[in-house]
Amino acid sequence: MKIYKAVCATLIGAFIFFLVMPAFSADPPAGKKEVGQEVKEAVEAIKEYSADQKDEAVKKGKAVLDNLDGRIEQMESRIKREWDRMGDSARKTAKTSLEGIKNQREKVAEWVGSMKQSSSGAWEEVKKGFVESYETLSDSFDKAADKF
Repeated sequence: MKIYKAVCATLIGAFIFFLVMPAFSADPPAGKKEVGQEVKEAVEAIKEYSADQKDEAVKKGKAVLDNLDGRIEQMESRIKREWDRMGDSARKTAKTSLEGIKNQREKVAEWVGSMKQSSSGAWEEVKKGFVESYETLSDSFDKAADKF
């Protein structure tokens, strides 16, 4: 059960990162619908994975980590560039967000490592938890996106 909760929390954090990160990117952000569609496609793909496809899931997980590392670097650069123009509240939010994202990245790395060791019996539970987490995240993102 601890693994289930950790996986859910990690997936929520990772998808928050991917959904909110375009706001910090130097490139124009993808539209809300485009980001939502990409995430839905990822959810559908993961729903289809079987325990026998664990190696493919681990491979995609490692690619996610590489992407996270690049996005974290972009975010750090953007914050550094904008720091002098930010108010105290924005600075605090940026710093807290960056720290949270880095912590979440470590949890994602742990999850990828755990995927290698997961049993086929736990696979369906992990997928179910992922889907439920995605649905919760999607609702939260829609609310947060209206504020940005």
